[in-house]
Amino acid sequence: MAEAQLDEAFSHRFWDGFIENRRAALRTVLERAAGRGELPVGVSADTLLDVVFGVIWYRVLTGRVLGSDAVADELVALITR
Repeated sequence: MAEAQLDEAFSHRFWDGFIENRRAALRTVLERAAGRGELPVGVSADTLLDVVFGVIWYRVLTGRVLGSDAVADELVALITR
């Protein structure tokens, strides 16, 4: 992630080869949850993706441990309210 801020060519490769694949996988999960009515109304899938990945990258880049399943449980609770 840090290198992507410094090298535009790497940034494109990183996004296309790493980030977008992970966002696509979570998008599938979110679309299924939305189909069951489990996601908040009026919040786009892109915003929910940003919330999840924002928390993950914030913790990685600040050296905070992602921790136990509690972080994942809290994110699920947050986006399914």
